[in-house]
Amino acid sequence: GLDDKLIFVSSLGEVAIYSGNDPDVTSSWSLAAVFYAAGPVGERSFSEFGGDVLMVTTVGIISLNKVLIGAVENTPTDSAVSKLISNSLNRLITSKKYQRNWELHNVPSLQSVVIVIPPVGEEPAIQFVMNSLTGAWARADIPVNCGGVAAGEFYFGTVDGRVMLYGGGNYLDEVLLDGSGGLPVQCSLFSAYSSM
Repeated sequence: GLDDKLIFVSSLGEVAIYSGNDPDVTSSWSLAAVFYAAGPVGERSFSEFGGDVLMVTTVGIISLNKVLIGAVENTPTDSAVSKLISNSLNRLITSKKYQRNWELHNVPSLQSVVIVIPPVGEEPAIQFVMNSLTGAWARADIPVNCGGVAAGEFYFGTVDGRVMLYGGGNYLDEVLLDGSGGLPVQCSLFSAYSSM
């Protein structure tokens, strides 16, 4: 609804919802509800998404709205936003080689939701990117260590300490902060086979 709530999520996936105006005044502040979702996979694994909040949990990306109506409790994988990539994502979530410091970002300028899985030791960084209009997923391996959204754009930090802008539309890499310089981005593409 239109009423703001304060929501706490424990490391085990308990969702406690508080309502009221002032936590210092017990008569106007109270625990409204407690739900169980699944344990989050990082302290920054939450992101606003329209009028909802998405969370990367041990069963995939789930919607807080679905937690509140009980859909996640009954069928967590089927109700996950990430159900199309559940095999790949769940394999990484349960893997010992990736730490649980994942991040989730809604990037309006790219119409995307980005899961950031930072590099660990010799294991490279991985990102899963969902098109927020179609629900289609892609996987990337950009050297993202951490990220954040500012003015609708996705900025990320690399392991070697650089701050980069993802996307941006200029199709150059190594552009300086004043906009000068830059090298063309090299890539290879294989299209899907079609017998026509």
